[in-house]
Amino acid sequence: MAVKSFISSLLNKKQMPESIFFDGEFGAEIILFLPFANWLSRAGLLKNTDILTFSGMTMFYEALDCRSIVERRQRRLHRRISTPMPIGLEHIYARPSPFHLFPVMRQLGTLDIAKSSDAFRDSLDAKPILIVHNKFNNEWKNPPINFINTTCLRETFERLSDQYTIVYIRHGIKDIQAGYSNDVRLRPEFDDLSLINEFPSVFLFDDLVQDYASRFGGVSVNDFKASLYKRAFHFISTQGGGAHQCAYYSGSLLTVLHKMGREIELAYAEGYYSFLTNPAPTRVICLTDDDYVSALSLYDNPLIIDGVAQLPNRHSDVAQYLSPWKARLRWTGLTMPGTAYEVPEQLAQAADATLSWPREAAQ
Repeated sequence: MAVKSFISSLLNKKQMPESIFFDGEFGAEIILFLPFANWLSRAGLLKNTDILTFSGMTMFYEALDCRSIVERRQRRLHRRISTPMPIGLEHIYARPSPFHLFPVMRQLGTLDIAKSSDAFRDSLDAKPILIVHNKFNNEWKNPPINFINTTCLRETFERLSDQYTIVYIRHGIKDIQAGYSNDVRLRPEFDDLSLINEFPSVFLFDDLVQDYASRFGGVSVNDFKASLYKRAFHFISTQGGGAHQCAYYSGSLLTVLHKMGREIELAYAEGYYSFLTNPAPTRVICLTDDDYVSALSLYDNPLIIDGVAQLPNRHSDVAQYLSPWKARLRWTGLTMPGTAYEVPEQLAQAADATLSWPREAAQ
């Protein structure tokens, strides 16, 4: 009722609130709140309204026609508190909403990232970018679950560093950077930093930001990331908000390591990962470490045609096996601790979609 009343009130600009806000995780903010705010702006309904967001998030909203953007210095919450929204939970987000207008993420980012260092510039001139976005934090009150372990990372760097300019991101690998709105308990015992040091050709995101700041002064972490991502068509991520952001980049090849989480139900297949951008990324969903290693073959000999990352034909069987629809059918894990997941009958019928994956999906 609150949502219906709020949407109805939009017909009268005098009933718009003084501010709109979302207090939740980063991934949910960019999937649910950001496109709603974008729609409100396009409809001319925010001229006398403030947008309240978190530290470092202004760049996502600065093109909107609103009264002001206010960055609050509070911590993100897992609990959802927000202005009433058309869709309040991403796990039921099965089709586009008429009240959502998705930003074109490839248009965001204002920095010339090549100026971070001479070595980075030379690598960008020689090889395309591969983003490897990892995390290592408590999940659902449990120890880390969805993360790329060091064995898989080593395999990635050994196999692909000659073909790509690899940028490795794990927020908290050193210190929490200014402008990063953290919403989890990061854990320090993951020893990926020493592994990175074994591969001089792999660039650490934190170092690139620091190098850029040392040359040109303070820099927004999100602006730097957006400026980096807009140039990339190859992404590897873990389940969660980091993968949500990667899914906004059109024409990409996106691999997600998913060991737990409800995204397996809808998001990766016909849900919001399929309509955040056009063309949608080719999604590759890995449920195990073995799946992950298999997926690396899809990154051999990178080729981009008309803004779409191409898959090697000789590994089409791998792409089909790791398609989001097949992944859902193969799923035997937990969506949340203590909750068994079974594929609903109507979703199981979507298995037919794997017959044309990934060619039609890429189109």
